[in-house]
Amino acid sequence: MGSQEAASIPFQTVLTNQNAVFLGFLAVGGPPVGRASRLKMEFRDSLSGPLIHPSVCLYHDLRLFPDGGLLRRRTIGGLVGNHTGLYVNDKQKESFSGGCLERQDNGGGTRQFWSDEEVMAMAKQVQFGVMGAGGIARRRTIPGMLKARNCRLVAVMDPVGVEEIAVQFGVSRCYRTERELLQDSEVQAVYIASPVAFHARQIIMAAEAGKHILCEKPLTRTLAEAKKAVAACRRNGVFLQEGYMMKFHGAHRRIKELMDQGRIGKPVYLRAQLSCWYPPIPGAWRQDPKTGGGGALIDMATHLYDLLEYFVGPIRRVAAMVGRLVQDYRSEDASTTLVEFQCGAHGTIDCFYCIPDEASRTRLEIYGSAGAILTEGTIGQSTGGLLEAYFADQGTGYNALQSKDVQRKFQRLSFPKINPYTAECDYFAQCILQGRPPEINGPENALHILELTEKAYASYRQKKILSV
Repeated sequence: MGSQEAASIPFQTVLTNQNAVFLGFLAVGGPPVGRASRLKMEFRDSLSGPLIHPSVCLYHDLRLFPDGGLLRRRTIGGLVGNHTGLYVNDKQKESFSGGCLERQDNGGGTRQFWSDEEVMAMAKQVQFGVMGAGGIARRRTIPGMLKARNCRLVAVMDPVGVEEIAVQFGVSRCYRTERELLQDSEVQAVYIASPVAFHARQIIMAAEAGKHILCEKPLTRTLAEAKKAVAACRRNGVFLQEGYMMKFHGAHRRIKELMDQGRIGKPVYLRAQLSCWYPPIPGAWRQDPKTGGGGALIDMATHLYDLLEYFVGPIRRVAAMVGRLVQDYRSEDASTTLVEFQCGAHGTIDCFYCIPDEASRTRLEIYGSAGAILTEGTIGQSTGGLLEAYFADQGTGYNALQSKDVQRKFQRLSFPKINPYTAECDYFAQCILQGRPPEINGPENALHILELTEKAYASYRQKKILSV
């Protein structure tokens, strides 16, 4: 091979401990030393079996020697490890040791290649690109995604400061436009965390590019936009999941179990609170209905509509009050919603942009005919909080004294500390890998929450309770 001559070297590797075959085609171009190249790989369950997972990995520091050579790589959007040796001469023999594939050269020496576990892990990961990599993506979702066993971040996109974000998370490819990201053949799924005004267009673009989509809430500004976005996903056969991640919180999963077991009897009343101090900020899209669809109600109350329905089922009637009480911007900084669930229970959801953060305990209260479940600090973006419950003795009679200053018999309940952002990414990736549409936060739920949202706003304008 001449120093300027391009070459294509096919190779295959049969795994020892898995029923899979690692098929590859190494395309080497330009000078053989110090030139970046791409390795196109496919994972199949047999030599002639169906494709499991395609991947393109970027290599550099490439050296090919006359006797077959050594390909040495460092990770630049590649797979795993800092460097790996690969012998490509067909005279070399393969040998297996301790579950790790090794290549033996003519002199009898061996060099460890990827282990079976590493290669199968590669096949069991979904490769994500992020649209709108600042904001909540940078603060919460990307750090959570990086902890998910079945997710691999390969690219980030943001019109501002994307290079810094890429360096922060060790990502080799960064883009300033959606189109560049969607043209990246390694990206299998996108996480959209851009301002909600862009969601509908970006969902449709991603669907038409064949990418699965995890999108922040609200899915879009309006139900009409959401219907177009969902239709595009269905038309192109891609999965869509919305980012209502509070259902993945460990305390809320524990509550769901208790509710399903009937531990507090028939649900009677639920209350959920989420407030913050959100003063005027130049360019803040949530502070203008044209760019955010609304304020405290669509941004925060929808989280709680979704969460309370997770516990006791669908809402059937809604009435809301919204207003601008403190903050000087166009979106509402105050919202209170009264709801009635199909099970008959009542509920209130109060969300405000005009209460100091330290003044709000973000309480969740669920009362039933046989007890109550209370939390503090579980609503929001964290993994912790306090969960306690009271389970009443069955058959208790009426207490005529009605003393309310007694010591309550609530018991502290434990729950698993789960990063909700990691969990939602893990769940979505697993749906993709298993080829099953998301049942949690799928497109039907997204449409339902936006219908409920529009009914809530309409109920305030019309000054009446509306059916959903």
